Amino acid sequence: MSRSSSSIESPLRAHWTLEPGRIFLNHGSYGACPRVVQEEQSALRRELEKSPSNFMNRLYPKLLKGAREELCQFLHCRPTELALVTNATSGVNAVLRSLAWNPGEEIVLTDHGYNACANVVDSVAKRYGVQVVRVELPFTDLDDSAIVDNVLEAVTPRTRLALLDHVTSPTAIVFPLERLAAELTGRGVSVLVDGAHAPGMLDLDLQKLSENGVDYYTGNFHKWCCAPRGSAFLWVRRESQRELHPAVISHGFAGPVEQSRFLQEFDWCGTFDPTAWLATPRAIDFLQRLDPDGWETSRGKCRELLHQGRRIVSQALPAQNLIPENLLGQMATLELPSKVDPQSLYFRLYDDYGIDSWLTHWNDRVLLRLSAAPYNILADYEDLAKALGETL
Repeated sequence: MSRSSSSIESPLRAHWTLEPGRIFLNHGSYGACPRVVQEEQSALRRELEKSPSNFMNRLYPKLLKGAREELCQFLHCRPTELALVTNATSGVNAVLRSLAWNPGEEIVLTDHGYNACANVVDSVAKRYGVQVVRVELPFTDLDDSAIVDNVLEAVTPRTRLALLDHVTSPTAIVFPLERLAAELTGRGVSVLVDGAHAPGMLDLDLQKLSENGVDYYTGNFHKWCCAPRGSAFLWVRRESQRELHPAVISHGFAGPVEQSRFLQEFDWCGTFDPTAWLATPRAIDFLQRLDPDGWETSRGKCRELLHQGRRIVSQALPAQNLIPENLLGQMATLELPSKVDPQSLYFRLYDDYGIDSWLTHWNDRVLLRLSAAPYNILADYEDLAKALGETL
């Protein structure tokens, strides 16, 4: 089942190939790639298939160099600092599994982090005898100072690294990253940022974050930059690159160095399809041009839509103690009754109401996460509220 009348869809939705009539409120999970970006990637794939060896051996290095330079302008960093990876989880793996750990050292992370990245931490801890310190943060009654104070209270002389989210996945909270990084660096703690949701949602300035003490930053382009899936990055300070390696060791690990060992290793981890990386600048250009007043105006409209939509949906639920708006980007999370089975509700909303949403268990809570992308309209949230009123 899907929405019966396409007349209530946003005119901007025509730029995407989303299923007609279906309400898509889950941009935060996998993004959505616009038509022009799909066409760009398809053109690159056709060029690749015309002469695979010529493309990979001659064209790919030149195209990658140009794409990296454009992406570095967008992220405010130097091309020598930016490696491309397939997703932010790969970036977290590369950092945590490359470092030489000593037994008894500590890694600090919060309970609002992404489960896959927490699993990487646990894997490293089990292998090397590292201690994992999980900081419990409340779901509501939260502000910047509470986030900073709770994280800093967990730091000890044995703390070597903190894994921080820029925008948390299960709870959709924007962390005060600059303040956190500065405080941790002042205590001798290295900072690795899981910025999976930040590029495109936030105005990301890696140079500024570097000045505040961030050592490693990984983020996805496929989410809020609307790039093809498989496009992400890992930024590493130059002085920290020597010890870093991708999860897959390939030709770049040894032999002559043509640019830098860091880039040489990450640029080639074996035969793959690089067109997602190469098409990413087209996605960024598309979003920069989508609103006549620029991308920041477009983001502001999405944030305002999210606030309005969250208020509407929350009225269909039991009493909500909402996370403050200043801690939100283009996502927000609401708590559902604990008796709700998130998977069953997801499929019912999808099959019976034509709504694609995001639901999960987190810390004994059932959470519903809303997203606001340029193609969403207020009626999307009104329809979700009505569906929840009927199903709950």
